[in-house]
Amino acid sequence: MPAVDRTTDHYHLSFLTTMATKMKAHRRALAVGLAFAGLATAAISMGWIWSRLVSTEYLSPAPRWPFPGLYLVEAVVLPAVVLWAVVVAHYRGACFVAWLAVGALATMALLGAMSIGLYVALALIFLVPASVLGDDGRSTVSQKVAGFLLGGLFQGGVMFGVVYFLRPPMSGPNGG
Repeated sequence: MPAVDRTTDHYHLSFLTTMATKMKAHRRALAVGLAFAGLATAAISMGWIWSRLVSTEYLSPAPRWPFPGLYLVEAVVLPAVVLWAVVVAHYRGACFVAWLAVGALATMALLGAMSIGLYVALALIFLVPASVLGDDGRSTVSQKVAGFLLGGLFQGGVMFGVVYFLRPPMSGPNGG
């Protein structure tokens, strides 16, 4: 029977452990970079849209209709939530929070498709892979899907609620 060299086995195990640790660090750095790129994309595009709205005097000093400002601020806050969740991925529930925010942004992109949904979708190009890579491995696929769907449903409810309750009064024979 040939002799087994235990030092070689130990070396290979040590090498594999080191490589796995380095890959995990690279994956985490990539996730943070993608989340930051998503936040930067959202902030720049929403800032550009805000400047266009102000320059066309669409937004008066005291607007009656809060949707443009609310929508633009929320479109920057949600990518910041994803970035936070990716950075603190070691905390329990951070992955779920990231998928809640991504679901809300996806609903925002879908319902705002004819206005600024494209710009939100550009941020999602970075934020979805960041959420996937930023996962610490403790959450299941069903938890991620549930977070995405709950975030989307909540965002849709907020958007429809704002439209229904805060809409400008209608004029005309049936509008009051």
